[in-house]
Order: sequence, then structure tokens, then C-alpha cells
Amino acid sequence: MESLKENYDRVILGVCAVIAIALGSLLTLKALALPDQYTQSFQTEGKDPNDTGVEIVRAASAHLEDAGAWESPSLEGVPMKKLPLFKSVPIWVRGTPVDPSDPQNSDFRWKEYDLLDPSVEPMHEGLGNRYIYDHQLNAGRSDVADMDPDGDGFSNGEEFADGKTDPNDPNDFPPLTNKLSLAKVEATNYVLEYRIADPREHSIRETLTDFAGEDVDRKTEWYPMGATFGSFEGYENRFTLQAHQEVGGNDVLTLLDTATNQPFQIARREPYPFPTYYAVFHYAHPAHEGILEGVFKVGDRFSLPNEPGVEYEVTELTGDVATGAKILRHAPGGTPTPIDVRGDASLAPDPAAAAPAAPEDTGLTPETVPVEGVPPVVDPAAPEGNPAPDTIPAEGETP
Repeated sequence: MESLKENYDRVILGVCAVIAIALGSLLTLKALALPDQYTQSFQTEGKDPNDTGVEIVRAASAHLEDAGAWESPSLEGVPMKKLPLFKSVPIWVRGTPVDPSDPQNSDFRWKEYDLLDPSVEPMHEGLGNRYIYDHQLNAGRSDVADMDPDGDGFSNGEEFADGKTDPNDPNDFPPLTNKLSLAKVEATNYVLEYRIADPREHSIRETLTDFAGEDVDRKTEWYPMGATFGSFEGYENRFTLQAHQEVGGNDVLTLLDTATNQPFQIARREPYPFPTYYAVFHYAHPAHEGILEGVFKVGDRFSLPNEPGVEYEVTELTGDVATGAKILRHAPGGTPTPIDVRGDASLAPDPAAAAPAAPEDTGLTPETVPVEGVPPVVDPAAPEGNPAPDTIPAEGETP
């Protein structure tokens, strides 16, 4: 009792708490009315089955079977496309300014693109919609065709156009020769000129010219009918005199080209050139862009800087850049593959940019420019003054 007397205040507080909890529980149950919501009912035997809610079940089933109308969301003015309710479809909406000159682009013409619908026109020129979707390219970028996500030197558009290689794999790309172009054609010439006609022999001049058309070497000789001649490398003993005749008051020789076994005619004083063409190639790969070093005639081989072990042989080349060139790819252990190289004269090197600066005009030729400390060299056999250039002999003169 002494303990209760000492702690009576705590006892009273505990009793009050119990009473408060009980009252709170009763009020909660009454507010929720749980007994009314979960009232049990029992079906008794002999009761009419029509009172079990069959009509309600039938109405619910009919409601479930009635397909509701599905309206796909879209922007105002965008033609809507019927979309499945339970399937994801990659739809892009692209806006084109109605007035391109409007700096605010305040009015757009909208168009919807389903990337998986083959009947839909390409969203971006140079790329297929399915290709964009399959390779997860950013269809929202206007420059997506020009992008190079794998850094292999080929844009998405280039990879799509040539075999549809993977634009995300740096080891999967189109042939490197797609970046190769014929930029320029240089030419040297071997020129035959029928100089002088004689009843017994005929004077024929052979001349070699460089890329600039300047004479590099020349030789003139007399040949009787039936003789074989040809003095310079690549033309040794290549031509045979077959016949002489006068045509329209001029002398004409018929020669046989033993390299082709074809006859041809040359008229007196009318040069007959045999050009040798040399290709100047431009390589557009971003890592090595520029003109390839060297010039290449038919039969010559070259390599691309980022394709070691592979050689390309020039097999056909004309004097017209527009016709391009034909080359043959030689890979180790592989079969030679023919390739057509397009021509693009706009890629030709600028001769002005490549030309060295003009030296100061001293009035002296390079051979006579004095060097400090070095005495000039004089050829005692040379005649005084400059020798006259090779001249064309007049009628009756020997060449």
C-alpha cells in the first residue's frame, strides 16, 4: 500500500491512457463502418437464381468486349498515324519552317516519321530510316548523315551508301579506295615527225617531251624503206617503214607499230605524238587527306598510307580526268580485285601554290651565277655567245 500511495499519480495516468485507447478504437471502427462493408450473406436453398446478379455479370462482360477508341497523342497539325496500344513504335516528328526567311521560325510544317515503316520516305537524305533505328543513330540531328561516331574516317552517310557497314564499329567500313580520286593527268610524249622526203631515204625525227611539253631529248636520222627504228627507252626498234605516197600534195609514210602490230600514217611536217599518261591521285581520308606522293602510269603500283601490305596497280588511264582510272587491288593471299576510280578535277593541286618563289632577276643564267670563292667554269670548246636552238631545216637542207 505504501508503494501505491507513493506512485498514485502514475497509476491514475495509466488508467486514463487505457480508457483513451479504448474510446479511440471504438470511434475509429464506427467511422469506417467496417461491419456494414463486410456484412456476410448466405444463399439459402430454394432461392430464385435470377437474384444472384447474372445480368450484372453479362453487362460487365459486354463492356469488356467492347473495344474502346484509341487516340494516339500528336502535335497540332501533325497527321496522325494509327499506333498499336501495347507496342512501342519509334515515331519522330520533324518540323520544317513554312517561311525559311523568317528568323524567328514561328510557323512550322510538321511531318511524322515511323522509322520502322518501309513505306515512309527517309527522314534524312542519304540515310535509311531503318538504318538509323538499327544502329541507334541520333535521328534528331540534322547533320546525322555527316557524323562519324566510330571515328573510322567514313561518315554515317558513306557507311550506309556502300554496303551499309556498321557506323559504330571502327573496324567495319567501306573500301578505302572510296576515298581515292583521280585529280589530274600528266603526260609525257614521244613524238615522231616526218621531216624530209627523198627517193631513197626518209628523214624522221624522234622527240621526248616532259610534263610541261618541253623537249627532253631528240634524234633525227635517215631511214630507207623497210628499215626498223626507235631510239628511246620504251620505243627501241618499235617502228618499221612500209610505204611512201603523196596525198594531197604532201608526202605520207606508212609505218608499222610492232608493239600493237597496227599500221599508221604520218604526214610530213605533222608531229605524231605517242603520249604516256601519269595519274595524280587525291586521297580524302581525314587522317591522310591530300595528294598521294608520286605520279603513276599504266603498270605502276602504289599504296595507301593506312593500308600497309596492299598495293594498287594502274591498269587503264586516259588523258581525260573525267573518265577516271582503273586500278587493280593486290592484297596478300587474295585475288586481284578491279576497282574504278572516279575523276574529280577540282581536287587537282594548285600549280601556283606548289611553284617555288621566283628568284631575283640578276640578268645571269643559272650556269653563270657567280658563287663567292668559286671561279666560273668556262668550256673552251663552246662558241662565243649562246648556241642557237635546234632549228627546222628548210627544203633541201639535211636535218
